[in-house]
Amino acid sequence: MSEVRAATPADAEGIARAQIRAWQHAYAGLMPEEFLRTLSVLDRASDLRAKLTRTGGARTLVAVEEGSVLGFAGHGPDRGEAGIGELYALYLDPDHWRRGIGTLLHAAALRELQETGHREAVVWLLDGNERAHRFYEAHGWRADGARKQESIRGSPPLEEIRLHRLLA
Repeated sequence: MSEVRAATPADAEGIARAQIRAWQHAYAGLMPEEFLRTLSVLDRASDLRAKLTRTGGARTLVAVEEGSVLGFAGHGPDRGEAGIGELYALYLDPDHWRRGIGTLLHAAALRELQETGHREAVVWLLDGNERAHRFYEAHGWRADGARKQESIRGSPPLEEIRLHRLLA
């Protein structure tokens, strides 16, 4: 049985491993193969450790089973609009997809956004990431027409779409 809890700096390597494996599976064909192949767990974990020691509005939750991090969700205030919450990231190791763990992380993140006074939230998805799009639509998110180009960790510019939902 999976447990969802607040992440600590000690979770950084597990989070990095889950995120990189998720990217390599979910973004195959959407991001350059060379970029995905050369992602480094150690480099990503170092960045995450620093982020997890900071305080502020952003929070990271992890799904853990038998001491291993299976995935994570990051959330906090919207980086673009005051008063709106944002789900920054929700990634799960592909070995654990379709077990309900992503839904547990999602629900916990939305609950925390509500508890911090947010009545609505946004999430940005890589255009073409149909698996994620289906997941979010099944959980009440809808595309709102906003789009942007973003570079993710040094990748070439990628097209992202924004989804929106009410939290109350």
